[in-house]
Amino acid sequence: AAWDLAKMTEAGRGVAEDRPEALILYATALSLSDDKNLARLVSDAVANYSEAELVTAAQVMLARAGKNPGPADGALGAGTLRALKEVFAEQGIGLPAGAISIDILAVLAATI
Repeated sequence: AAWDLAKMTEAGRGVAEDRPEALILYATALSLSDDKNLARLVSDAVANYSEAELVTAAQVMLARAGKNPGPADGALGAGTLRALKEVFAEQGIGLPAGAISIDILAVLAATI
């Protein structure tokens, strides 16, 4: 269901078009399944998303979890990094180095 909602949200079919929200839904679908086919489909679907869109999705998810990452502006600033590290530390895992990815969003989706 999350996959279908992501596709609809991405395209604005029946719901408002909202690319960061679509990323959140793709991440949710990924976090709920260990299906390799779905992982490939999600990877392909998010390949055309910008780093700023991925960061915005992370910021929205963190804000919804009450982690106060700062504004959802697509900039990977100190507040966003602090909030990400906090969530990952709560799960007993380190935040992977590098840019925000769909895999990081999937961890967020599974934990918050």
